[in-house]
Amino acid sequence: MAAARMGAGGVRCLVPDSIWSTIAAHVVEIMLQCAPETEDGSFSLEALSEVSSFINKCKAGWAGCGLGQHPDTCSFVREALKQIHVPMVLDADALNALDPHFIKEHSKGKWVLTPHEREFERLIGSSLSTSENKASVIQEYAQEWNCVILLKGFPSLIAGPNGEIYKNPTGHTSASTAGCGDVLAGICAGFLGQGLQPLQAAVVGMYLAGMASQFYHEAYGGHTLMASDLLLQIPLVLGKLYAH
Repeated sequence: MAAARMGAGGVRCLVPDSIWSTIAAHVVEIMLQCAPETEDGSFSLEALSEVSSFINKCKAGWAGCGLGQHPDTCSFVREALKQIHVPMVLDADALNALDPHFIKEHSKGKWVLTPHEREFERLIGSSLSTSENKASVIQEYAQEWNCVILLKGFPSLIAGPNGEIYKNPTGHTSASTAGCGDVLAGICAGFLGQGLQPLQAAVVGMYLAGMASQFYHEAYGGHTLMASDLLLQIPLVLGKLYAH
């Protein structure tokens, strides 16, 4: 829904068989396609048959939100990414399925990784809490892995594969609630689908998502914010930006 709100035009979602009807009842504007699943309801390796024809017909994609960490699902993520040629946003359990060697080998400058600190620490095998400069750390890995890294936090930091580094000036701590990172991933994917380069999509997407949380806080107070509330703020944010 976040990608659709960004003006992506058409959004397609690949889902495990058993949840198709549930998702279809809640997101009527999104085109759904179901795929084989494991015994716990996450994607199985058999779902690979759907991936290439499904995603490579799109201009961009994203993966990770709610995938789960079943061994077959993790294998599915890795094998799927080998087949996908469009820019991708990778979040949550998509990141949990990867390691630095895989990212470096397959990213090719087309991926936006959106980890929070714990997910990033797992990838690099060390703690960010001991680092005096988080910006220099993600800058180093973005260059080494040839990808964009959006490290979620307050403030969020974004590093590009050519050494670029950005500190996001927008955002409110209320956006640390469950699901807000999923909305951010969808926003970034929506921008990728409209032709922005991965670094541009990450920078603009994080800025806009941060503004959405600020708009909500100013109107209602931050403690009541849920991820779906951000979706309703996106048109207001875009309207203000376009007015200027």
